[in-house]
Amino acid sequence: MLASSTPTHSTLSYAQPVGCIIGFSPEIDMASASWTVETISDSLFRVVPNQRPARADRAVLFVHGFNGDPQETWQQKGASDSFPSLVATDLDFADHDVYLFKYETKSLHPPAIDNIAGQLEYQVLNRLHDSRVVFLAHSMGGLVAMRCILSLLDKSRSEFISGLLLYGCPMDGVEWMKYAQAVLQLTAIKVPVLGLLSHLVKTNKQLAALTSGGEFVDQLNGRWIQRVLNGGHPSVMTSQRAWFPVRVVTGNDDWVVKESSARGLYSQIDWINVQEDHRTLVKPASRTADPYIIASDFLKDCRTWINQKTLLKLRSQLDALWAMHAGKTIADWHFELTFDPPSPNDAEPATFGLPGFRAFTVFECSYHRQITSNFLKFGFALGPIAARTIWSDDFVFLHSIRFGALPSAIAGPLQAQLRTVLGSGEAAWPQLFDNVVIRIRHPDHKNAWQALTPGAFELPKDGLVRSFTLPPEAAWLINQEAVVDVAFRALLPNVINDYTMQFPWLCDGFVVRVTVMGNPSYLITGQGMRAALQSQREQQWKVEYSSNDLILPNSFLQFEWGY
Repeated sequence: MLASSTPTHSTLSYAQPVGCIIGFSPEIDMASASWTVETISDSLFRVVPNQRPARADRAVLFVHGFNGDPQETWQQKGASDSFPSLVATDLDFADHDVYLFKYETKSLHPPAIDNIAGQLEYQVLNRLHDSRVVFLAHSMGGLVAMRCILSLLDKSRSEFISGLLLYGCPMDGVEWMKYAQAVLQLTAIKVPVLGLLSHLVKTNKQLAALTSGGEFVDQLNGRWIQRVLNGGHPSVMTSQRAWFPVRVVTGNDDWVVKESSARGLYSQIDWINVQEDHRTLVKPASRTADPYIIASDFLKDCRTWINQKTLLKLRSQLDALWAMHAGKTIADWHFELTFDPPSPNDAEPATFGLPGFRAFTVFECSYHRQITSNFLKFGFALGPIAARTIWSDDFVFLHSIRFGALPSAIAGPLQAQLRTVLGSGEAAWPQLFDNVVIRIRHPDHKNAWQALTPGAFELPKDGLVRSFTLPPEAAWLINQEAVVDVAFRALLPNVINDYTMQFPWLCDGFVVRVTVMGNPSYLITGQGMRAALQSQREQQWKVEYSSNDLILPNSFLQFEWGY
């Protein structure tokens, strides 16, 4: 009993107790009591469970290999079910549609793999446009699927890709094809009939592409490394790369595709070997067969991955993190400072200090860093805009006062006071800083400190910067890792009872000790970082925080207290 609607959309159904295959024509004649095959187009078919005709938002797309077809490739002779029908009727995958892709491969002059991949891409974009697709491919069909995926990425359409499962796919080509071509070419001289066979092999575009060491597989693997393997290379636009599950399956008795070629770029983690040959790899007779169990586990794994749109955002963030490997990194930062109690607002300091400002002392600010020049910078910035403008990797420390949390009536006079001081140029230095000492040593020479020499001033807007030069005895540390240490006294307005320790670079571990004098009623800490922190509080006014984790740039620890 055959029911059909239009020439391009037919449904085949049979009143059979079990699934059967009744021959191959321009349409696929496959059906059973529990499933039918719907013709979507001349090259795309859908296996539809009778109890679930509605479309799902996930899809498994079967792609056959060289000299295969969407019917015989996936089913053992005489078996009641095929690989696709087993998936389609598996209740575990009721949220998946199952599709079969068909292409020409049995003629003497079949289309090139690039052309077939273009046909597959067209079907995905125009027929499966609402689905997240797992490509399940056999043999050369894996190369077709890989080429299709790369083309989708060229168009920034990674949202279609949910996973790739390869059975016996010659990612590195077929070794025996290279030798077969050579043998045919040599023997054709003595056996003329083999000359025709040699010509057919050489002119068959699919066989030529399958040759180990050939241009096609080399270029395919090169692009796959750039765009897919481990999420692709950061040099490629994020939207043109993808990160999705890939698994490769090899047959222990497969003499067509060597195990090393079928594994290709993938390691033990993504590779499974089973006791099958090249053909039976994709002909499971039941859901207990190893090839089916592998597919079942893989589809469940793909289901747990977040969608590609979200993965793109994650990849962008990971790329930004990875880019930090080329930036500056410090390690083992030790930072110890003590805040004095508020000073009388009308007190006129002799040299260091300003009315209405208290002092704080940095006893140690030491860390490991790469020395790239013969000088380091130290300075002051009034507000976040000035700090961003002034900052560079040459700084060893930049002290910045920010007034954003204060009412304008309080912040305004203080900012005006500091701008007046900065307006005096170099004369502002002894008012803002006292006892600035910068020293340097090799990490292995713990007591061989060399003091840097104070040098020229820079007078940027709302800032004051001074260079400190390495002594000649320390010049050999340039372009090496060294330990730098800074000690100084600086100012903080009486009305500000908080201090933020910012991490301008990647920092591999730190210890900070903060003491607040004057018997504060509380001392609390806030933080913005992804790290495991250890803390100790000796007294109400003295705390220590540390971490052995890698601290990302722009992380911070904030200390706040009150009297």
